[in-house]
Amino acid sequence: MIAWAKNLHSKTGEVKITPTVSVKEIILAIFAATIISVGMYYLLDVFNTNALLFSTLTFALNLLGVYFLIRRNSINFLFYVLSNITGIIMWITIFNETKDYSIIATFINLSVFLILNIYGIFNWKKLKNNQKKSSTN
Repeated sequence: MIAWAKNLHSKTGEVKITPTVSVKEIILAIFAATIISVGMYYLLDVFNTNALLFSTLTFALNLLGVYFLIRRNSINFLFYVLSNITGIIMWITIFNETKDYSIIATFINLSVFLILNIYGIFNWKKLKNNQKKSSTN
């Protein structure tokens, strides 16, 4: 919240979008998320988590999404979309194994998040373009 509040656009009150992040930063973030996710894998294993690899991958993708959201870069939506797709596949797999119809609510929830994150990609692109235009004026 503090990082966002410090980076509001002076004219519109919208958050200032970071235009780019370096390849080095992306690689370091993926490396850090991988290390943290290995630990999470073993923690989830202790609790006998269903679909352990899917759960760990979803965790890693969400972690990256949060990091790049804090950095105010639209790449966060890519990681969230990948996480939503992974989660949907995971829950369909679990449903096929268990035939537990309560999973349908989770599937619907992830599907809505997927739609919202796809919308977010386009909306942030629009905001970024508007901020470029207003900074050149």
